[in-house]
Amino acid sequence: MKKALYILVGIVFLSGAALLIAGNRSEQPLATSGGSNGCPVNDNMLGSFTHSFFDVFDLSVEGGTADMYREGTTLRRMDAVLYGEMGKTDYQYHYLPSGELCAVVETVSHYKKPMSPEVISVERQDFAFTKGALVSWTGTGAVQAPQSPEFVKRGKDIVQLGADILSKEKKVAR
Repeated sequence: MKKALYILVGIVFLSGAALLIAGNRSEQPLATSGGSNGCPVNDNMLGSFTHSFFDVFDLSVEGGTADMYREGTTLRRMDAVLYGEMGKTDYQYHYLPSGELCAVVETVSHYKKPMSPEVISVERQDFAFTKGALVSWTGTGAVQAPQSPEFVKRGKDIVQLGADILSKEKKVAR
C-alpha cells in the first residue's frame, strides 16, 4: 500500500512538472523565463549586478569563458562557454539571493566540422536544484527517475562543474 502511494505521488509530481514546463515553453530556456523567488535570474536583471569576466582553462579541449553576475558579494548568475573541436557547451547557472544554486541551463551546439562556425544541431537541458540536489531534469537525454544513479550523478556533475569554473575565477583574481 505504501509503495502504491509513493508511485502515485511520483506520477502526480511528474505530471504537474510536465504541465508546468509545457506551459512555460518559449524561445528562451525555461531557466531564464523569470521567477518570483529570485530564480532564475532573468536577462533583464543582469544590468543591476556587478559583472566580471575571465577565461577558463583546463576544463575543455579548446578553453572557455565565464561571466559572473553578483548582487553585492552574492553570485546570482554564472554564464560559461566551454569550447571543443566539434562544438561548444553553454551553461547558465542561476542562484537564489541566498547564493544557493537553483537552476542550470545547458545548451550543446554541434559543429558541422572541427572548429567550424556552422552549427548543425543544438541540444538543451534544464536542471532544477533544491539545497544542492538535482530535483528536475528536462530536455534532450533527460532521465525522469530522480532516484536513479544516472540522475543523481548528473546533478553532482553539474554542481561540481560550477564549482570548478568558480575556482578558476578565484585563481585569476589573485
